[in-house]
Amino acid sequence: MKLCRCDYLLIVMFIISLAVRLFNIDVPLMDLYSFRQIQCAMTVNEYVQHGVRVFDYITPVFGEDARIPFEFPLYQLSAYFVYRYCPFIDSVDLACRIAGLIWFYISAALLYKLALAIFEKKSIALSSLLFYLFLPYSIYWSRAAMIEYCAVALSLAYALFFIKWLARRSNALIYILALSFGSLAYMVKGTTVIAVAPILVYFAVRRFFILDGKVCLNEAISKRELFLGIVALAEPLLAGLAWVKYTDIVKINNGFFALSSKALIKWNYGTIEQRFEFERWRRFFARFTDLILPGLWYYLPVLTLTIPIKNAGREKANGLIMSAILIFSMLLPGFIFFNLYYVHDYYYIAITPIAALFSGFTAVLLYTELNKKTFALVAALLAVSLTVVPRYYIDSYFYRADEYFSYNPVLLAAKEVRATTEPSDRILFLDFDWGGDFQYYSRRNGATTKDVWFDNLRNKRFDFVVYKNKDNPILRRLGDIMVVKTVGDWKIAKISNN
Repeated sequence: MKLCRCDYLLIVMFIISLAVRLFNIDVPLMDLYSFRQIQCAMTVNEYVQHGVRVFDYITPVFGEDARIPFEFPLYQLSAYFVYRYCPFIDSVDLACRIAGLIWFYISAALLYKLALAIFEKKSIALSSLLFYLFLPYSIYWSRAAMIEYCAVALSLAYALFFIKWLARRSNALIYILALSFGSLAYMVKGTTVIAVAPILVYFAVRRFFILDGKVCLNEAISKRELFLGIVALAEPLLAGLAWVKYTDIVKINNGFFALSSKALIKWNYGTIEQRFEFERWRRFFARFTDLILPGLWYYLPVLTLTIPIKNAGREKANGLIMSAILIFSMLLPGFIFFNLYYVHDYYYIAITPIAALFSGFTAVLLYTELNKKTFALVAALLAVSLTVVPRYYIDSYFYRADEYFSYNPVLLAAKEVRATTEPSDRILFLDFDWGGDFQYYSRRNGATTKDVWFDNLRNKRFDFVVYKNKDNPILRRLGDIMVVKTVGDWKIAKISNN
């Protein structure tokens, strides 16, 4: 099979983007949002030590038997198989990072195919892929031990096969694939799928309810096909809601109602009062300029609105409408999950493929509508502004990782915990919220908790306690303790009267 120029370009883009991402990849998971990365790694480690459990998997932050499921553990399963079957992988940390990279490149391939399905132009697909692969924000997070790109890949697969099914509605296999990927996407992370939902609805409405430019029921569409289309949009959502209901039951039965979806409504969606706070909106839109559309890329929507559009691609759809759909898709997740997008900047990962589609479409639009000199100037300015990113995407977490992790206080203290205690000892880690970082790198059984959750622990027998704050109320409930070692701000104490 002969390779065309486009194929060679794809290979070169893949090699360069992978080389950048492999630099310093075999480092601990103590970079940004380590609590979330290590929760994933703890489940993978449980798989390695005690076998795979899919529906009742354990995340031992609150003890060896703690079942507090959130996402369907497809990412964790993939990391486990990477660890088990890749001969050069010798740690769970590295397996988790490699699994994240694999899911990222799966999502990149799906993004390319989705761009072709939407716009029917290789130039748009290539420019979208180029943006997606080399956005500094994506470079950083594609190396993380997180479920994000697994959810992104599943969401893009859902969108791709749904659009393909709309084009040839008799293909049962494509329909089943759309349902399957959509269901998994919602079960892994429903907040991510929302980013592609407007695109799905747009293509469904255009197929079923627009004929010759008029809004009406397309007479060529049977009631059965319309019903299947509605099911394809609704069933994955219902599957995701069913999974959330199941996880709520498990968490409540294990004494953790505080982590159920009902208890986290304000945490997930925010409050009405928060939506009237200017600072929250300022931060929400500022992160687009910092992370997703850095520098001058932020003004692409303005450029799109000011340039007359001749052809947006598929069936000569109006390019202005397609631009509006993509902009709306970027904004919708943050509008719904307002507090999550305010607190965690990694949630913007869900938006990156939409931003890539929009940027790829706009880049080709500019090339088509502007003269070559003007386009060259705009392209140069955009390329330079792509490097305008927050410092933490180019600092010690990435390029000086060895130096940074050599002095990490948690890693140093965890090393002392291993030296001071026996593998059979159970250790209580305090003053560290519920991230599990300290516990994970200490390689000891036990729990990480704060006072409000201590009573929910099933096993309260501990041999040692690690803490910072001597006034922590939990210490008084442990009985007599004796400090045996101090490492920085951390104290390692023996509990003598369990």
